[in-house]
Amino acid sequence: NMGQSCLIMMALYNGERSLAEQIESIIHQTHTNWKLIIQDDGSTDCSCAIVEQYMRIDDRIMLWRNEGPHGAYPNFHALINKCKGMTYDFYMFCDHDDVWHPNKIESFISYYEQNCSNTEPTMIYADLRIIDAKGQVLSESINNTYGMQFNLPASAFFFHNVFGCNSFFNKTLFSLVPCVDPGEEICQILSHDGYYAKFAVCYGCLLFYDMVLMDYRRYG
Repeated sequence: NMGQSCLIMMALYNGERSLAEQIESIIHQTHTNWKLIIQDDGSTDCSCAIVEQYMRIDDRIMLWRNEGPHGAYPNFHALINKCKGMTYDFYMFCDHDDVWHPNKIESFISYYEQNCSNTEPTMIYADLRIIDAKGQVLSESINNTYGMQFNLPASAFFFHNVFGCNSFFNKTLFSLVPCVDPGEEICQILSHDGYYAKFAVCYGCLLFYDMVLMDYRRYG
């Protein structure tokens, strides 16, 4: 359903080695009704120039700068806070160094429409393949390696099952979750993915979709 809009939020820092591949994988999604907002955290490499190149050829891509406290989580929370007033049907987090499979957004929307209701705060997370710095596959399924799927809601508070870069949530959840002040000390260790997953579990539903939808990059 191309009518469904999706906002993709990417936190960026010194990602020149793999950034283009990630942006390309988003541009080549089978579902085309998306907006990609990239917030740079003060990169000292060519990251911003790469984004600007893509902005010239695709007006769905935007670049913001993080002026506040720096670090992966503060950058993500600052980006999320700025996006709070933007209304989309669905929202996704994105890392600068992964590779999305072409059907990722389409698959999430289709799974959501078959299994969820628009009124309930909902987050879905899927399986992923693990690749190394060079793109070689280390594991075909993180679920087979670590057992991603959980059965008890309480496990969302004790285990890191949900990888934000492979999650998908509706506007009911996005508007429900309170903003986090990036200047707060806790923000340095407060993962945005785990934070959103906990609200989904407590107020709505958190679902595991047993499909590999992306390549997740791990470095040696």
